[in-house]
Amino acid sequence: MRPSTLTTSYRYSLAFVVAATFALVAGLSFPCNATNLRGQVRTIGPGGSVPMPEALVELFPLGYSGPPTFTTTTGSDGIYYFQNVNPGTYQIWINRKLGAGQVLVYPIPNEDIAPINMSPVYPPGF
Repeated sequence: MRPSTLTTSYRYSLAFVVAATFALVAGLSFPCNATNLRGQVRTIGPGGSVPMPEALVELFPLGYSGPPTFTTTTGSDGIYYFQNVNPGTYQIWINRKLGAGQVLVYPIPNEDIAPINMSPVYPPGF
C-alpha cells in the first residue's frame, strides 16, 4: 500500500522540524542566516536614468531611529554592496534621503535589490 502525498509531506515536515530543533539545541546554525545585498543607485536627468557614483547608501531596520546598521558608497557604476545582512525589513537611504520605502531581506546567500532612481536636487534658480 502506497502512502498518501499528505502523509509523505507530513513526514518530511516533521523530519525538518526535528532536524532544526536538534540544530538549535546543539548550537548549530544554518549556512544562510545572513545575505549579501547588491543594488544600484541611478539619477534621473534630461537624458534619462544614469548611474549615480559616490552616493552615500545607508541601510536601517524598519522603524529604527538610531545610526544606520550598514553604510557604504556606490562605485563609479552606481553599484553598492552590503555583506552579512540579517533577514528582515529595512529602509535604504541615499545621500540622507529615503531611497527605498521597504526592502525585504530573505535568508538566501545573495540578493539583488531593484535599482533605486533618485530625482536630482537642483540648486535654486537652476
